[in-house]
Formats: sequence, structure tokens, C-alpha cells
Amino acid sequence: PSFFSVISSGINAEYGDAPGHKKRRSEEAFDEAEVFSKSEIRKFVKSFRRFGPAAKRLKEIGRDAGMSASVAELEALLDIMHTKCSEAEAYATNIDGTQKKNTTILLGGCSFSTNQIAQREALLNNLEHIPEKPKDRIAWRIDKNTKPTGWDLEWGLEEDSMLLIGVYEHGLGSWDKVIADAKLNLSEKVFPAEGEGKPRPEHLQTRAEYLLKNLPKLMTKSPTKTPKKKERRERKKKKEEPVEDD
Repeated sequence: PSFFSVISSGINAEYGDAPGHKKRRSEEAFDEAEVFSKSEIRKFVKSFRRFGPAAKRLKEIGRDAGMSASVAELEALLDIMHTKCSEAEAYATNIDGTQKKNTTILLGGCSFSTNQIAQREALLNNLEHIPEKPKDRIAWRIDKNTKPTGWDLEWGLEEDSMLLIGVYEHGLGSWDKVIADAKLNLSEKVFPAEGEGKPRPEHLQTRAEYLLKNLPKLMTKSPTKTPKKKERRERKKKKEEPVEDD
């Protein structure tokens, strides 16, 4: 069956319709289990937990997962995953109003923890502070001082900034690629995995998570949002309008 002609077997079959939830057209016409294999869905979620913000990085997520799906297909899969997480959390409320510590969802027959999805996405969403354009990105730096590492090799604000740029480009956890990226200049700042000094690749994970969690506090400015097409057209039109003399 074609992608958008697939009749959904019911996105809410596991939980029913969440209170106040209104189905969108994409939810009614998309069954992820018909479009993607279990292996593809697992790879998608694994790559989703590497790159962010996910909605803007679907091409990179799909490439990292080795998927040939279109951006529209990946966007539909992301929407369904978000919806299922929301529905699962809505039905995980205890009688006293508190939330259960963890819930799971079934996505295309694969089970995932909603906490692992939501917490990692919230962390990676802070990468929106890093510019999208490569030229601007490599010139980007964290604004405020970060906590000392206590590592054996010198590591400061410059290295922290390069580490996050590496995470943006190669994904959280892809430390071999980050270290090997010559423009980041981190190869001489990290001990081999089998070494005894610090930092080793495993320590970069902890440091990156600390930086991502605190990045909004470490930046003096809010992330610059790319103007929408309509806004750009209006600005261009206004700029081209002749200035009348008084």
C-alpha cells in the first residue's frame, strides 16, 4: 500500500483516545507498522536519541538510522511517537493525581520507555542554541563559565563549546566521530578508551549531558529562530518599497 493510503489500524488501540485528544489527519491515515519494519523503528528511535531538535533534524536522523524514508514519512512517525507518549502519560495518572514513574508505548510493535524518549528529547532540544549554518556554528561559543572538569588534561570553555558542536553534527554518543573531527581540535584532549587518564570517550557523555542540561543558563541570548517564509517575504517586500519624501 502507498504511504498515505494506508488505513491506520488505530493509533489509540493501546490506550483508547486520550481525554480531549483530537485526531489529526496524519494520524488517521498512517500506520507505522505498515510503513516501517521493527528494525527501522528501533533504529529511528536510537538515532532520535542522538540528534536534536528532532523536528528540525529529521534528515540527519534518517541518515544516521540508515533509512531511505522521506522526511514526510519520518515526520509522521515522529508525530505518532509524540502522540503515543502523550496518551500513555495521560493514562498513567494515579488516583491521587500523581504520575507513575515510567510508562511504555508500543510503536510499530516495539516497546519504548516514555521517560527515555521525553527526557532525551528535552535535553537535545537545547541544541537549538547552536546555529544551523556551518560557518556560524564553528564560530559559536558558550557565553558563561562552566564548572571545572577536574580532568588530567586542560579542558575549558573552548573545549566545551567544541564538544557541543560535535554533538550537534555527529550525534550524542558518537564520540569516535567527534574526536576524529579535525575542525573541533579535540583529538589531543581525550585519552584512548583503554587509557587510564581523564577524559576518555566515556567521560565526554557525562560532560555533554551536563552542558546540554544547563545550556539555556549558560547562554546570554535566546536561540535565534529562522524566520518563516511568509515573514521573509514580508520583510523583503517592505525593504523594496520606495521611501516617499515628506
